[in-house]
Amino acid sequence: AFDYARLKLTGVQVPAQIVRMESSADSEGSSSYWPVVAFRDRMGRDVEMKHSFGSSGAEKEFKVGDQVVVFYEEGRPDRFIIDRFWFNMLMPIILFGFGSVFILIIYASVFMKGKSRAHYTYLPVFEFITPEGRMLKAQEENARFSLTHNLPGQDAYIYLNPKKPEQPARPTYSIGLFGLILVLPGFLIVSSTVQGMEWGWPLVVAFVGGSAFIVSKVMRRFTVDDVLIRWRDLRSHFKFQIKKDSAVHVGLRGQIMEMDAILKEQRTQDAQMVRWTPFYVLLMGGLLWGGWHVYNKQAQFEKGALRAEAEVVRLISSSDSDGTVYYPLYRFISADGEAIEFKDNVGSNPPSARKGDRAHILYDRAYPRAAIVDRGLMNRLPGGIMLLLGGWGLFATVRGFWRAYPRFSRNR
Repeated sequence: AFDYARLKLTGVQVPAQIVRMESSADSEGSSSYWPVVAFRDRMGRDVEMKHSFGSSGAEKEFKVGDQVVVFYEEGRPDRFIIDRFWFNMLMPIILFGFGSVFILIIYASVFMKGKSRAHYTYLPVFEFITPEGRMLKAQEENARFSLTHNLPGQDAYIYLNPKKPEQPARPTYSIGLFGLILVLPGFLIVSSTVQGMEWGWPLVVAFVGGSAFIVSKVMRRFTVDDVLIRWRDLRSHFKFQIKKDSAVHVGLRGQIMEMDAILKEQRTQDAQMVRWTPFYVLLMGGLLWGGWHVYNKQAQFEKGALRAEAEVVRLISSSDSDGTVYYPLYRFISADGEAIEFKDNVGSNPPSARKGDRAHILYDRAYPRAAIVDRGLMNRLPGGIMLLLGGWGLFATVRGFWRAYPRFSRNR
């Protein structure tokens, strides 16, 4: 970023032309492109030079024959930049953003540790009456980082397992949200893997045998009646009740906090919530904007894309400490009659496709090497996940601020 700003401010500005694009493929089949420009410096010398860095998107950014503007260092025309802001600054901005987030996380976790107990977790203790009429005091199983929504004396709704009433659970939407986010790519991976399997009789026998084994293990622990009873009971809400009668006390983990300590910690967390809300709103708003941009860009691409049928010509493997993943390499004939190869963005093990398999693909006529496999709505999954996370985070931030600000105002 510094080099870009320095050359923009102090460099020599001259017109230039893109004369060709150079490419390089890595071991996984992904390609990066470098624009090569030709220009004449102030001394009248003709210069033809490759840009100092390339990217996978440079092929879309530049075309051979494009007229551009370059800034070069006086006396050193080999040190130059093409006057395209996002081409030069996108990666520095991304790195700057990640670095800023990490600095804020480190500041919050290290330097503020002495000022607050935000690194502690809290387990609320509920007092309630079971369906059988027993009064219990029991601790929630799931620890929480926030104390402000779990103050003594508040009413709450909990779920009870009839066979284990000493383990209450509070309804939450976050688990369902993250489950939805995880199940969508999981479904994509499983469906791609299943499509690539050879469903001969050995695999069918193994699948049926494995399913029967799992069902037999489950049925040993639960009968159908047990499952139905548990399902009905889990749907019931039991109101938190405060009684003067003595309750049966179930063993607790951790240290019981006194009311003064609870109120002091509540004031600290309310103040932190109010102060950090603008940052959280900006972060989640940026995630929402990015999700909408990614989703809408994909939708627009699909709307104007050309369709073709491609064939798998080979598999590209990528290995790390977790194992090996295989990516199909497809070849198709574009509308201009050119044979194009591209690597699928989705890999799996076992491979989702074999050599000779065919698939429907989408591509932009101007950039056929940026083709993708036509998976329908699954291609919009990244943008959808960003929208879900950003929306949920913004909702949680606004709700937390709405609850914390009145108490923060009173305690200032």
